Amino acid sequence: MTLFPVYLLVLLVFINRYLGGLWARYVRGRRFDETTTGYEPTVTIVTPMFNEGQGIYHTILSFLQQDYPREKLAIVIVDDCSTDESHGWALKAAAGHPNVTVLKNPRNLGKRLSIAYAVRRAASEIIVSVDSDVVIDRRAVAELVARFVHPEIAAVGGRVNVQNANENWLTRMQAIKYYFSYEYMKNLERAFRTVMCLSGCLSAYRRSVLIELEPILLYRNVLGVPIKYGEDRFL
Repeated sequence: MTLFPVYLLVLLVFINRYLGGLWARYVRGRRFDETTTGYEPTVTIVTPMFNEGQGIYHTILSFLQQDYPREKLAIVIVDDCSTDESHGWALKAAAGHPNVTVLKNPRNLGKRLSIAYAVRRAASEIIVSVDSDVVIDRRAVAELVARFVHPEIAAVGGRVNVQNANENWLTRMQAIKYYFSYEYMKNLERAFRTVMCLSGCLSAYRRSVLIELEPILLYRNVLGVPIKYGEDRFL
């Protein structure tokens, strides 16, 4: 009995992840990326941070510039015991904006528990999770919300690009990875609305789902060692 040729396995993966996705996109047409209009739920943007420095200031400003009803948008920043000036920069960005709350963990808890902490304090229908080094487009929240076209859709992922793509070889490689991941590799998953992983950089969740999963998220561990990260892949 001969072993299954490796090159055939590579070909099958390539067809599945690239050609299959493009075919699904073509067949489904407009239904591939359905949107809804008139749906404007309350939204809380949640961002944990640790030693982000001045970068968090620009991140928060991008939240404040969202093309979304101000009275329906709240922002919660969770400082996970930064040892630099991150907390001060967050407070500076929040100054004069009552819809922005800056919290500080009593000790370093990690991204996962920081998000859970903010979700418990929120009262909105949709939670948008954004990494602290991300600057979002002014239409980001509106575009994410528009993809909740059916009640059974629990989460929606955003499209992320690398801002400093031409800085060095590593950022160029990262830019290529992100491009192919969002443009091709997720097409087949998107066609069936079963995306295996929504990037933690920018994703929206129904708060009710996060609350339902909170007991599991809070106590995840490996051989008794708590898991602080990887909440996006787990969800």
